Amino acid sequence: MPYPWPLNPQELFSERYAQMTNTGLPVDDVDAMRAVITDMWADAPGGAIRSGR
Repeated sequence: MPYPWPLNPQELFSERYAQMTNTGLPVDDVDAMRAVITDMWADAPGGAIRSGR
């Protein structure tokens, strides 16, 4: 059962960018995902679930 709550993907990337890149995720990959993710919960184009596949 999903429990989505309001979450702006750009705010999340701004908050966690250093953590993502300093723990080994390639900067190019993080930037690419940041550019396409518009919804953290959607299993559809623009969704973090779909974009990470």
